Amino acid sequence: MSLSLMIKRTTADFGVELVASSEGAALFCALRKGGTERIKSRHGRYERHVMGIWHFVALTERGNSFETRQWHIPRYLMAREMGLRIKAFSQFSNLSASPIGGELFGLTTLMGSPDQLKVLLPDGVQLNLPKQFIRSLQSDRPLLEKAVARVKERSGLYAVPNLKTPAGHAVESACQELVEAVAFEKATRPRMSAENFGIYSAYCTYRDFDTSLEMPASLLRELLANQHARCPHELSDETYALFIKTQEAIFGQSIWGRGIKMSIDEGLPLLNQGMRSLTRHQRVQFILMNGMHGAGLFLPLATVTGAVSFRYYADQMCQHWQPDDPQEQDRRHETAYIRLYGELTSS
Repeated sequence: MSLSLMIKRTTADFGVELVASSEGAALFCALRKGGTERIKSRHGRYERHVMGIWHFVALTERGNSFETRQWHIPRYLMAREMGLRIKAFSQFSNLSASPIGGELFGLTTLMGSPDQLKVLLPDGVQLNLPKQFIRSLQSDRPLLEKAVARVKERSGLYAVPNLKTPAGHAVESACQELVEAVAFEKATRPRMSAENFGIYSAYCTYRDFDTSLEMPASLLRELLANQHARCPHELSDETYALFIKTQEAIFGQSIWGRGIKMSIDEGLPLLNQGMRSLTRHQRVQFILMNGMHGAGLFLPLATVTGAVSFRYYADQMCQHWQPDDPQEQDRRHETAYIRLYGELTSS
């Protein structure tokens, strides 16, 4: 199939627009504004409840076929990155000879000036983005600046005035960028709801539920029982090796696996100790992966501890769907925000 036909198919299947192309490659994008969205796709009508995402899709020719690759970048992250780069150009006059490079959740970009931006695809292809599209990527900067100005600091805590969680807790944290991200979400969706998943929703999980402080024995037992119900011989060698490595790193030994006879009761103390070794924010990420994706025990642990990337996690969780399936897109949108929550709270 020719590149032109693949461009038409990709545009229709993913609901994106062509941004740039060269011989054998094409880049597409769409801004998913966020909130409750009603989507019409070739898979039927669908309702999504996630905050804003810049959705990039790249096509790269591989002999007689094409490889499709995606990136899902939260609106806050794009606005922050564009703002930081433009600020750098305003402060330093000699950057034109040294473009500002950066990676946005795996998408590598290079800015030569505020109106010059190129994308570097994984195979080395470079695509220059048109100025009009660059301006659209920068369009959220004023909104972010206003949101940041609303954030107040007191005694080392940053807060969004008059914003509370569903349980009535103030939105405040020592993590400044976390609170700024919440303020930005409120600016994009003034009637913000925790039901639309994003940084505010993740914060509500952190603040309103004691599970992130300490996981109850009943939940730990359920997690381990579900793991024991799986046959380790059904896993690929790669996945099994990852699960063994993860257990040994977190628990000090394997509590489940091929030839391991440890009972649920014997494994519970080790699982409890391992969960306690995580930071509270890592436990929030784990809770979200399980509550939203039914991700199991070891894959989320491997992801939040850095044994595998969030892209790997998303690929594993989406492997049974077509790339343009609305459910697949939901998982990748949500995973992007779970990842961003971890990055905003890691400092």
